[in-house]
Amino acid sequence: MDNQKTYALALLAGSTLTVTYPSPNKDGGDYHAVIPFPQSYQQAVAGALELLGKYMTDTKEDDIILKYSTKDSDGQRIWADFAPINWGAVVHPGDEEAVEVIKDWVKNPPALLPYQSQGSQLRTAERVLGSGKTLNFYRFKSNDNLTNWAPFPSSASIDDAVWKATVPEPLGILGVIAK
Repeated sequence: MDNQKTYALALLAGSTLTVTYPSPNKDGGDYHAVIPFPQSYQQAVAGALELLGKYMTDTKEDDIILKYSTKDSDGQRIWADFAPINWGAVVHPGDEEAVEVIKDWVKNPPALLPYQSQGSQLRTAERVLGSGKTLNFYRFKSNDNLTNWAPFPSSASIDDAVWKATVPEPLGILGVIAK
């Protein structure tokens, strides 16, 4: 059965899923789409990207993580992680999912690359991390005050979830010290 027939049957049966893409801009509104209820996590990702992809810059299916909408102990809505293999046990028709876009710069720890600066205030520079050196990452409490900083937890270099939770948002400042 082709996708159009599957979608039509799902809509007639009232079997849908609401997908939300929280705006990356703090002042912007969220984007929403209703899709026929997918039979798998991968189908949900494809459906979300098909309708909400226009709001995401250069995004592929591998960049998307779905999160389940639930409430915390204070009754506030939160977006909870779940394993894609548990799609059928966790997500049900009528539920809401959030689309989180994780780009390569967040998925993988950054690497130092040679660079060249052109301008009167900076001399041309090229720096390559030598063997035996390590990188230490820091985040700042705000972009306006660089005196309040905190080091990344040591587990951020080996645990993707800790890295994703710690790395600053786009346009944030990431401090790096090579030792």
